Amino acid sequence: MTTMQFRTKDVLTSIEATLKEQNEKKKDFIAPAQTITYADKHLFLTGEKPSDVVAYQVTDFCHEQIAEKLDIPLKYFKKMMVKRPALFEENINAWLREDGTSKYLLRCLKDDRTAIARAFLSNSYNCIDNYDVLYAALEAISRMRVKVEILKAEVTEKRMYLQVVCPEVEIQAEAFLKDYMRKGNNGVGYGIMSGFSLANSEIGCGKFEVMSRAVAPICNNGLTIKDDSFSKIHLGERLAPGEIIWSERTRNKNYELIISQVQDAVSTFLNKDYLGKMVERVAATQNIKLEYPTDAVKNVCRELSIPEDHRKNIMNYFLNDGVHDASGILHAVTRESQNMHADLQYDVEGAIIGHVEKISKYDKPYSEKKFNAKDN
Repeated sequence: MTTMQFRTKDVLTSIEATLKEQNEKKKDFIAPAQTITYADKHLFLTGEKPSDVVAYQVTDFCHEQIAEKLDIPLKYFKKMMVKRPALFEENINAWLREDGTSKYLLRCLKDDRTAIARAFLSNSYNCIDNYDVLYAALEAISRMRVKVEILKAEVTEKRMYLQVVCPEVEIQAEAFLKDYMRKGNNGVGYGIMSGFSLANSEIGCGKFEVMSRAVAPICNNGLTIKDDSFSKIHLGERLAPGEIIWSERTRNKNYELIISQVQDAVSTFLNKDYLGKMVERVAATQNIKLEYPTDAVKNVCRELSIPEDHRKNIMNYFLNDGVHDASGILHAVTRESQNMHADLQYDVEGAIIGHVEKISKYDKPYSEKKFNAKDN
């Protein structure tokens, strides 16, 4: 078995503290459109009495959701915000008045010092909170009696992530890895360990999802297959106006759903048969030769909207790590993804294998223009 250093307890300590603090500050409201006013980057909510007005500072992401819900084109919305702030406020308030019958779920954080509006959602949005997801996932793993390690646990403004690895379920993949990082593997070997990644957003930035994510200790690259993911979209019943105190029944229902899906993921992903098929699939990219190797790298990076600083590192890895077929792009991107912001890492790792398997679409002279779905 390959030796790796894990720090599950240390990894979890920080995220547990963050989620506990957030959980204590949460305030959720179903607000009719006519009770909401916007001014100076704040939402003002009017209560039962005219004097019952509370101001919540609006985050950047919440601003984007306001634009979406009010059908204001985002590019125009952002232009008004910067260049014509008075017109910007007038637009939001006018469409809120026009939209008199709608109700919205506002997800906020509030304590004695701050009040933040972090999500502007449909009133049928089913809140599956990160705090519950974390503990339900850990309970599910415990029930399955498998030995795993938490590689990463992180919460961002938009989502929460867990990366889990099972060192006991490992297969050797020398044919896939032997030419990669040819300067030597420092005795780590050519094993690939099974695992999975989990993501959730409690503010409308993606569904609860569990994907297979194997890890190659030679480089710590994550190999993610999105096709077999288990997921739950945040949709529920429409809610009545007012502050929401989520019932134990609702929370328990979500909790058991998460446990069930994580247990299914553990059963599916953490076994050698599945891992073997997964490795066989990614290893097949070795057989895809490239006519325009560096252009293909650039085209894939552009298609995935990878920022320029990461693109440079990916190109360096591709040129220097020893593999210049399609699998070399997979190696280079997943190696650099470890240096990316958690949101970008999750999106890139979830998409890269599909792009590499269709590399003929990108194996052509570099273009600044993205390819459309009909391009071959």
